Amino acid sequence: MKVREDIRDLQRRLGITTVIVTHDQDEALSISDRIAVMNDGRIEQFSTPQELYDRPATEYVANFIGSLNRIEGGYSDGLVTPGNEVVGIRPEDVSFSKTQSAGSHAATVELVVPRGHFYEVYLKRADVSLRAFISDDVPKVGDTGFAKVSKALVYKDGKLVRTA
Repeated sequence: MKVREDIRDLQRRLGITTVIVTHDQDEALSISDRIAVMNDGRIEQFSTPQELYDRPATEYVANFIGSLNRIEGGYSDGLVTPGNEVVGIRPEDVSFSKTQSAGSHAATVELVVPRGHFYEVYLKRADVSLRAFISDDVPKVGDTGFAKVSKALVYKDGKLVRTA
C-alpha cells in the first residue's frame, strides 16, 4: 500500500504522465486518473476509475472491475424479469431488511461470510440468488426479510443499454 501512495505522490509532485500495466484492479483504481481496460488486445473502455466502476460500458468491464451479481433476464421495478438482457448488480447495491419498504421484495438468507469490515450475504429472492455486502444489522442464515436493489446495470449484446 505504501508503494501505491509513493507512486501517486511522485506523479502529482512531478506532474508526470505514467503508464502502468497491472492486473491488480485495486492498484489501478487507487493510483490512476484514467484506466484502459483491455480485452484480447483491444481497449474495452478508457475512463476515470469512478466511471469504470459506476458505468462500465461493457459486460466484460463490469465483470473485470469489482464484484457483480450477473443475472440473465430483464429488469423492472427492482425485479429481474424474463428477457434477453443481462442484469449486473453490485453487491454493495443490495440491502436486506426485516421490514418491507418501497421496491423491496421477499428474500431468505442462505449464507453469511465474514470478510473483515463487512459480511458477504447470499440471498435467495424468488428464483434469483444475490450477493450483498452488509456491514450493519447483519442477518443470520435462515432469516427472512426483504432485499432491495438500489442500482442495476442492464446490458444487451454485451453493451450497457441503461442503468436502473
